[in-house]
Amino acid sequence: MERVSFDEAYVRRLTDCDPEVVRHFTAYFGELILITVRARTSSREFISDIRQETFLRVFMTLRSRGGLHKPESLGAFVYAILTKVLAEFRRREVHDPPAREAFQVTDDGADPLAELVNRDRKRLVESVLAELSNTDRRILRMVYLDDGAQSQVCQRLGVTPEYFRVMLQRARDRFRKCYLEHNRLGPISSGDSIK
Repeated sequence: MERVSFDEAYVRRLTDCDPEVVRHFTAYFGELILITVRARTSSREFISDIRQETFLRVFMTLRSRGGLHKPESLGAFVYAILTKVLAEFRRREVHDPPAREAFQVTDDGADPLAELVNRDRKRLVESVLAELSNTDRRILRMVYLDDGAQSQVCQRLGVTPEYFRVMLQRARDRFRKCYLEHNRLGPISSGDSIK
């Protein structure tokens, strides 16, 4: 990747969404974010979410009234935002079981008790999904049960990736809240062993 000096002209073109500069910015910092996230978290499934959230916050700041005061500090600014986003994802990971965990059903035919637990979990997930709005249910099914790629889901819903990220997070939060209310014993993670 070609190294570039981040100056006022670069930041202005980035703020104005110049396609060439946006492409360079996302490629350059996307790689650095990927390296940083891989080194700091074990949650590989969130790498894309962390990268998108970081970019979204950078662009929101650039387009805000104050913008970026020192264009030459763009790299440090992106890194500071990434650090905050990573901390938020880690906190969320520790305090709330990821929604994906609830959807994972292991097929362990050798253990009848595990099979029963998986069946119960599947029923619980279906009943929680039934209580959600059609939009939330559709989003969660497309992403977690149909394994839809984000670009395909955005296209089917007719929304931008930025707005889809917000919709998905809200659907996850509503699912998580409803799931925890239904599941009085607490969520069963895929790593739990039943003895």
